[in-house]
Amino acid sequence: MPPHRRIYLLRLGVLIVLGVVFIKYKSKSSSPPEEDIVYAGKMEAGWFWGKDDTNKKEDNKEPPQEPVVEMTVKKDPIKKKSEKKDFIQMKLVHLDLKGAAPRITYFEQLFPLLSKLGANGLLIEYEDMFPFSGELEVLKSAYAYSEADIEKILELAKMNKLEVVPLVQTFGHMEYVLKHEKFTGLREVERYPNSLNPHHTESLPLVKSILTQVLEKHPTCNWIHIGADEVYHLGEGQDSKAWLNDNQGNLGKMFVTFVKGVVGFLHEHFPEKEQLMWDDMLRKLKVDVIQASGIATHVSPVLWIYNSAFSSDLAESHISKYQEIGFKSIWFASAFKGASGVDKLLTPINMHAKNHIQWKQIIDTMPSKFPKIRYAGIALTGWQRYDHYSVLCELLPVGIPSLAVCLQILQRGGYLC
Repeated sequence: MPPHRRIYLLRLGVLIVLGVVFIKYKSKSSSPPEEDIVYAGKMEAGWFWGKDDTNKKEDNKEPPQEPVVEMTVKKDPIKKKSEKKDFIQMKLVHLDLKGAAPRITYFEQLFPLLSKLGANGLLIEYEDMFPFSGELEVLKSAYAYSEADIEKILELAKMNKLEVVPLVQTFGHMEYVLKHEKFTGLREVERYPNSLNPHHTESLPLVKSILTQVLEKHPTCNWIHIGADEVYHLGEGQDSKAWLNDNQGNLGKMFVTFVKGVVGFLHEHFPEKEQLMWDDMLRKLKVDVIQASGIATHVSPVLWIYNSAFSSDLAESHISKYQEIGFKSIWFASAFKGASGVDKLLTPINMHAKNHIQWKQIIDTMPSKFPKIRYAGIALTGWQRYDHYSVLCELLPVGIPSLAVCLQILQRGGYLC
């Protein structure tokens, strides 16, 4: 065959191949783009941590000629929203912002990872990082988040399907408030800035103002955590001593009376918010004292134990007590960091893993052992400081590997992903 013919046939072959490729490209681009749009959305939400190959594969298994299957999954969005609040067991990652609070750009990278690891909520303890205003402006740190920052945090949480639960201390751990000269007169003991005087006429109004400002910036949150743990020196102030003399020394009644005022205010002004509180002060009180206060109607205890080898029998005794009192639901609290020492630099993963293995065993037996109190969720705490004046524990980035292990234990019952 002459050389010029070979060249002609070769060019003809290349043109045919290009034509076939062009036809395939046009036919592909004209097909419905639903799957590509869903996948791109997933990439945008989790760009830093990579694409979600698992969900992509599951989408490919769906036959495109059967759209009815897809519709049955997406139908009745209103019902799905109510189920999230009432029936889905929550896994909240605690963000303790009272020490070395992260920048917003860090949250942009962190939140997608938390969602992928199995978390579906955030327990955010702002303390002095909240942008308080008006008479409370003195409470905010010089490094506090701005109102725009709070909006961005909520937006990022929503993008990654993380429910935000604000934690506002209302009785103990009030150092960030009571350290200021403006509020020193509200201390239970003048020397210590950690606990409120529950009898001072300005104590409850102050708490109400703090709660109102925080909740106004979280209009869509379903829960509010009122703290109320470790109320040190309660009963040691002069007002409290006088009250105890008139009330047969009933310190438990003193505690629940103030908590009742907080709970009652929230129920009246924010009735759509479910309330949580740490349980350690309740453990010391008699069943009838708590029942008489009526707080069990509107708040749920959060039973916290951070030890690596805690007694299941002891934990179950507390659960049994709260069931007897009449609490409708109960939450648990573990720790993924900040519970092994006040000034640790590294997180002991094995210690925290064992803590979560024990919690997982208790969670799995809740329906059979305690049918009258509903297990609602668990908060994985990550303390930055033991209190406002304490040194820093290991920082949040150092604790991320431990958090990943702990979430996977709760998600799958073991270490492996």
